[in-house]
Amino acid sequence: MKIAVPGKQGTLRNLVCAEVERQGHSVDSAGDAAIYLPGSPEELDRVVREGGFRRIVLRSNAYAYGSNTKNPGLMTEDRVSLLPENAPEQRWLRMEAIAAKHPNSAALRLANVLIPGEGDLIVDRLAGRASGTVLGHDPTIQVLAPNDAARALVTAAASNKTGLFNVAGGGRSEEHTSELQSHSFISYA
Repeated sequence: MKIAVPGKQGTLRNLVCAEVERQGHSVDSAGDAAIYLPGSPEELDRVVREGGFRRIVLRSNAYAYGSNTKNPGLMTEDRVSLLPENAPEQRWLRMEAIAAKHPNSAALRLANVLIPGEGDLIVDRLAGRASGTVLGHDPTIQVLAPNDAARALVTAAASNKTGLFNVAGGGRSEEHTSELQSHSFISYA
């Protein structure tokens, strides 16, 4: 299978391209499928409308659920969004809506990928020179190893499952190799 990787340049893109090859596919801008690593909504819209891909996979973010100390913890898709229209999380929801226009698309809401500069606010803050906490607040965060994120995106590109999927780490990757290969690390939202 030929897979295009349009969108943002950077470490995650490099890992996705390497994973494409590792899984026996090839990276090709005129591929059968596209894994879109968010750049602009306009670019994604162009990829969906004009790309000629039979499959679109969007790298989304669990941040789409919103980041608020009033959140009850684990949330499901049937919970009404309380995000204000100008919240930064809305970017991910807008991108998901654009990707959903393609009849064979999947949006993968990745937990925080441990690569600074790839769109994960908490990772960027933790990677900075100093980070702070809110007194009396001890949030639970989920993180995802960069190679696991790449593996999830390429696996989704080779699949025909459509919709919105949550992807998070489940422990040490060597313990979950067979689980990852069976694709059960992607939960249906």
